[in-house]
Amino acid sequence: MVGQPEVVVGAQQEHWLAKRRTAPSPATLRSVAAIRVLVCDDVQAFRVLLRHTLPEEGDIEVVGEAADGIAGVRAARELQPDVVLLDLTMPLLDGLEAIPAMLESAPGARIVALSGWDAERAEQDALARGAVAYVEKGDDVDVFRRAVRAAARRG
Repeated sequence: MVGQPEVVVGAQQEHWLAKRRTAPSPATLRSVAAIRVLVCDDVQAFRVLLRHTLPEEGDIEVVGEAADGIAGVRAARELQPDVVLLDLTMPLLDGLEAIPAMLESAPGARIVALSGWDAERAEQDALARGAVAYVEKGDDVDVFRRAVRAAARRG
C-alpha cells in the first residue's frame, strides 16, 4: 500500500507472535477463571493456612487478607472479590456487623461466614444478614473449597 510503513518482523518477534496465536494452556485458563477470594480473620496463622491451601487446585485465588472488620470492608471495596471468607469474631468491627457493609461496598461478593463457636446461632445470624453459607473454622480445607465454589456459583 502506498504511504503505509512496511512492518518487518524478526525471528524473535515471529516466535512471540506464533506463541500468542496458540490456544492458552490449561494453567492459564484456570487462572483466568479463578474464583477471587478475600480472607478476613484476626488470626494470622489461619489466614496464612487458607492463603496457601485454598489455591492448591488452581481454581481459587486469594486476592487479599484483612485482620479486622474495618480492614475487611475496605479490602472488599478495593478488591471487589467474588467470595469473602469472613470470621464472625474480629476486632474493631465484628463479622456480623461487617456483612451488610461488605455487601454494600462489594455488591458482587458472596460472603461465607466462619466461626468456631455456637455454630447454630452464628449461622442463623450470618445468613439473616446476607451471608450465603457458614463454615466452622475447624472443618477440613476441602469444606472451605466447596463452600467457596458453591458461593461463587450463586453469583
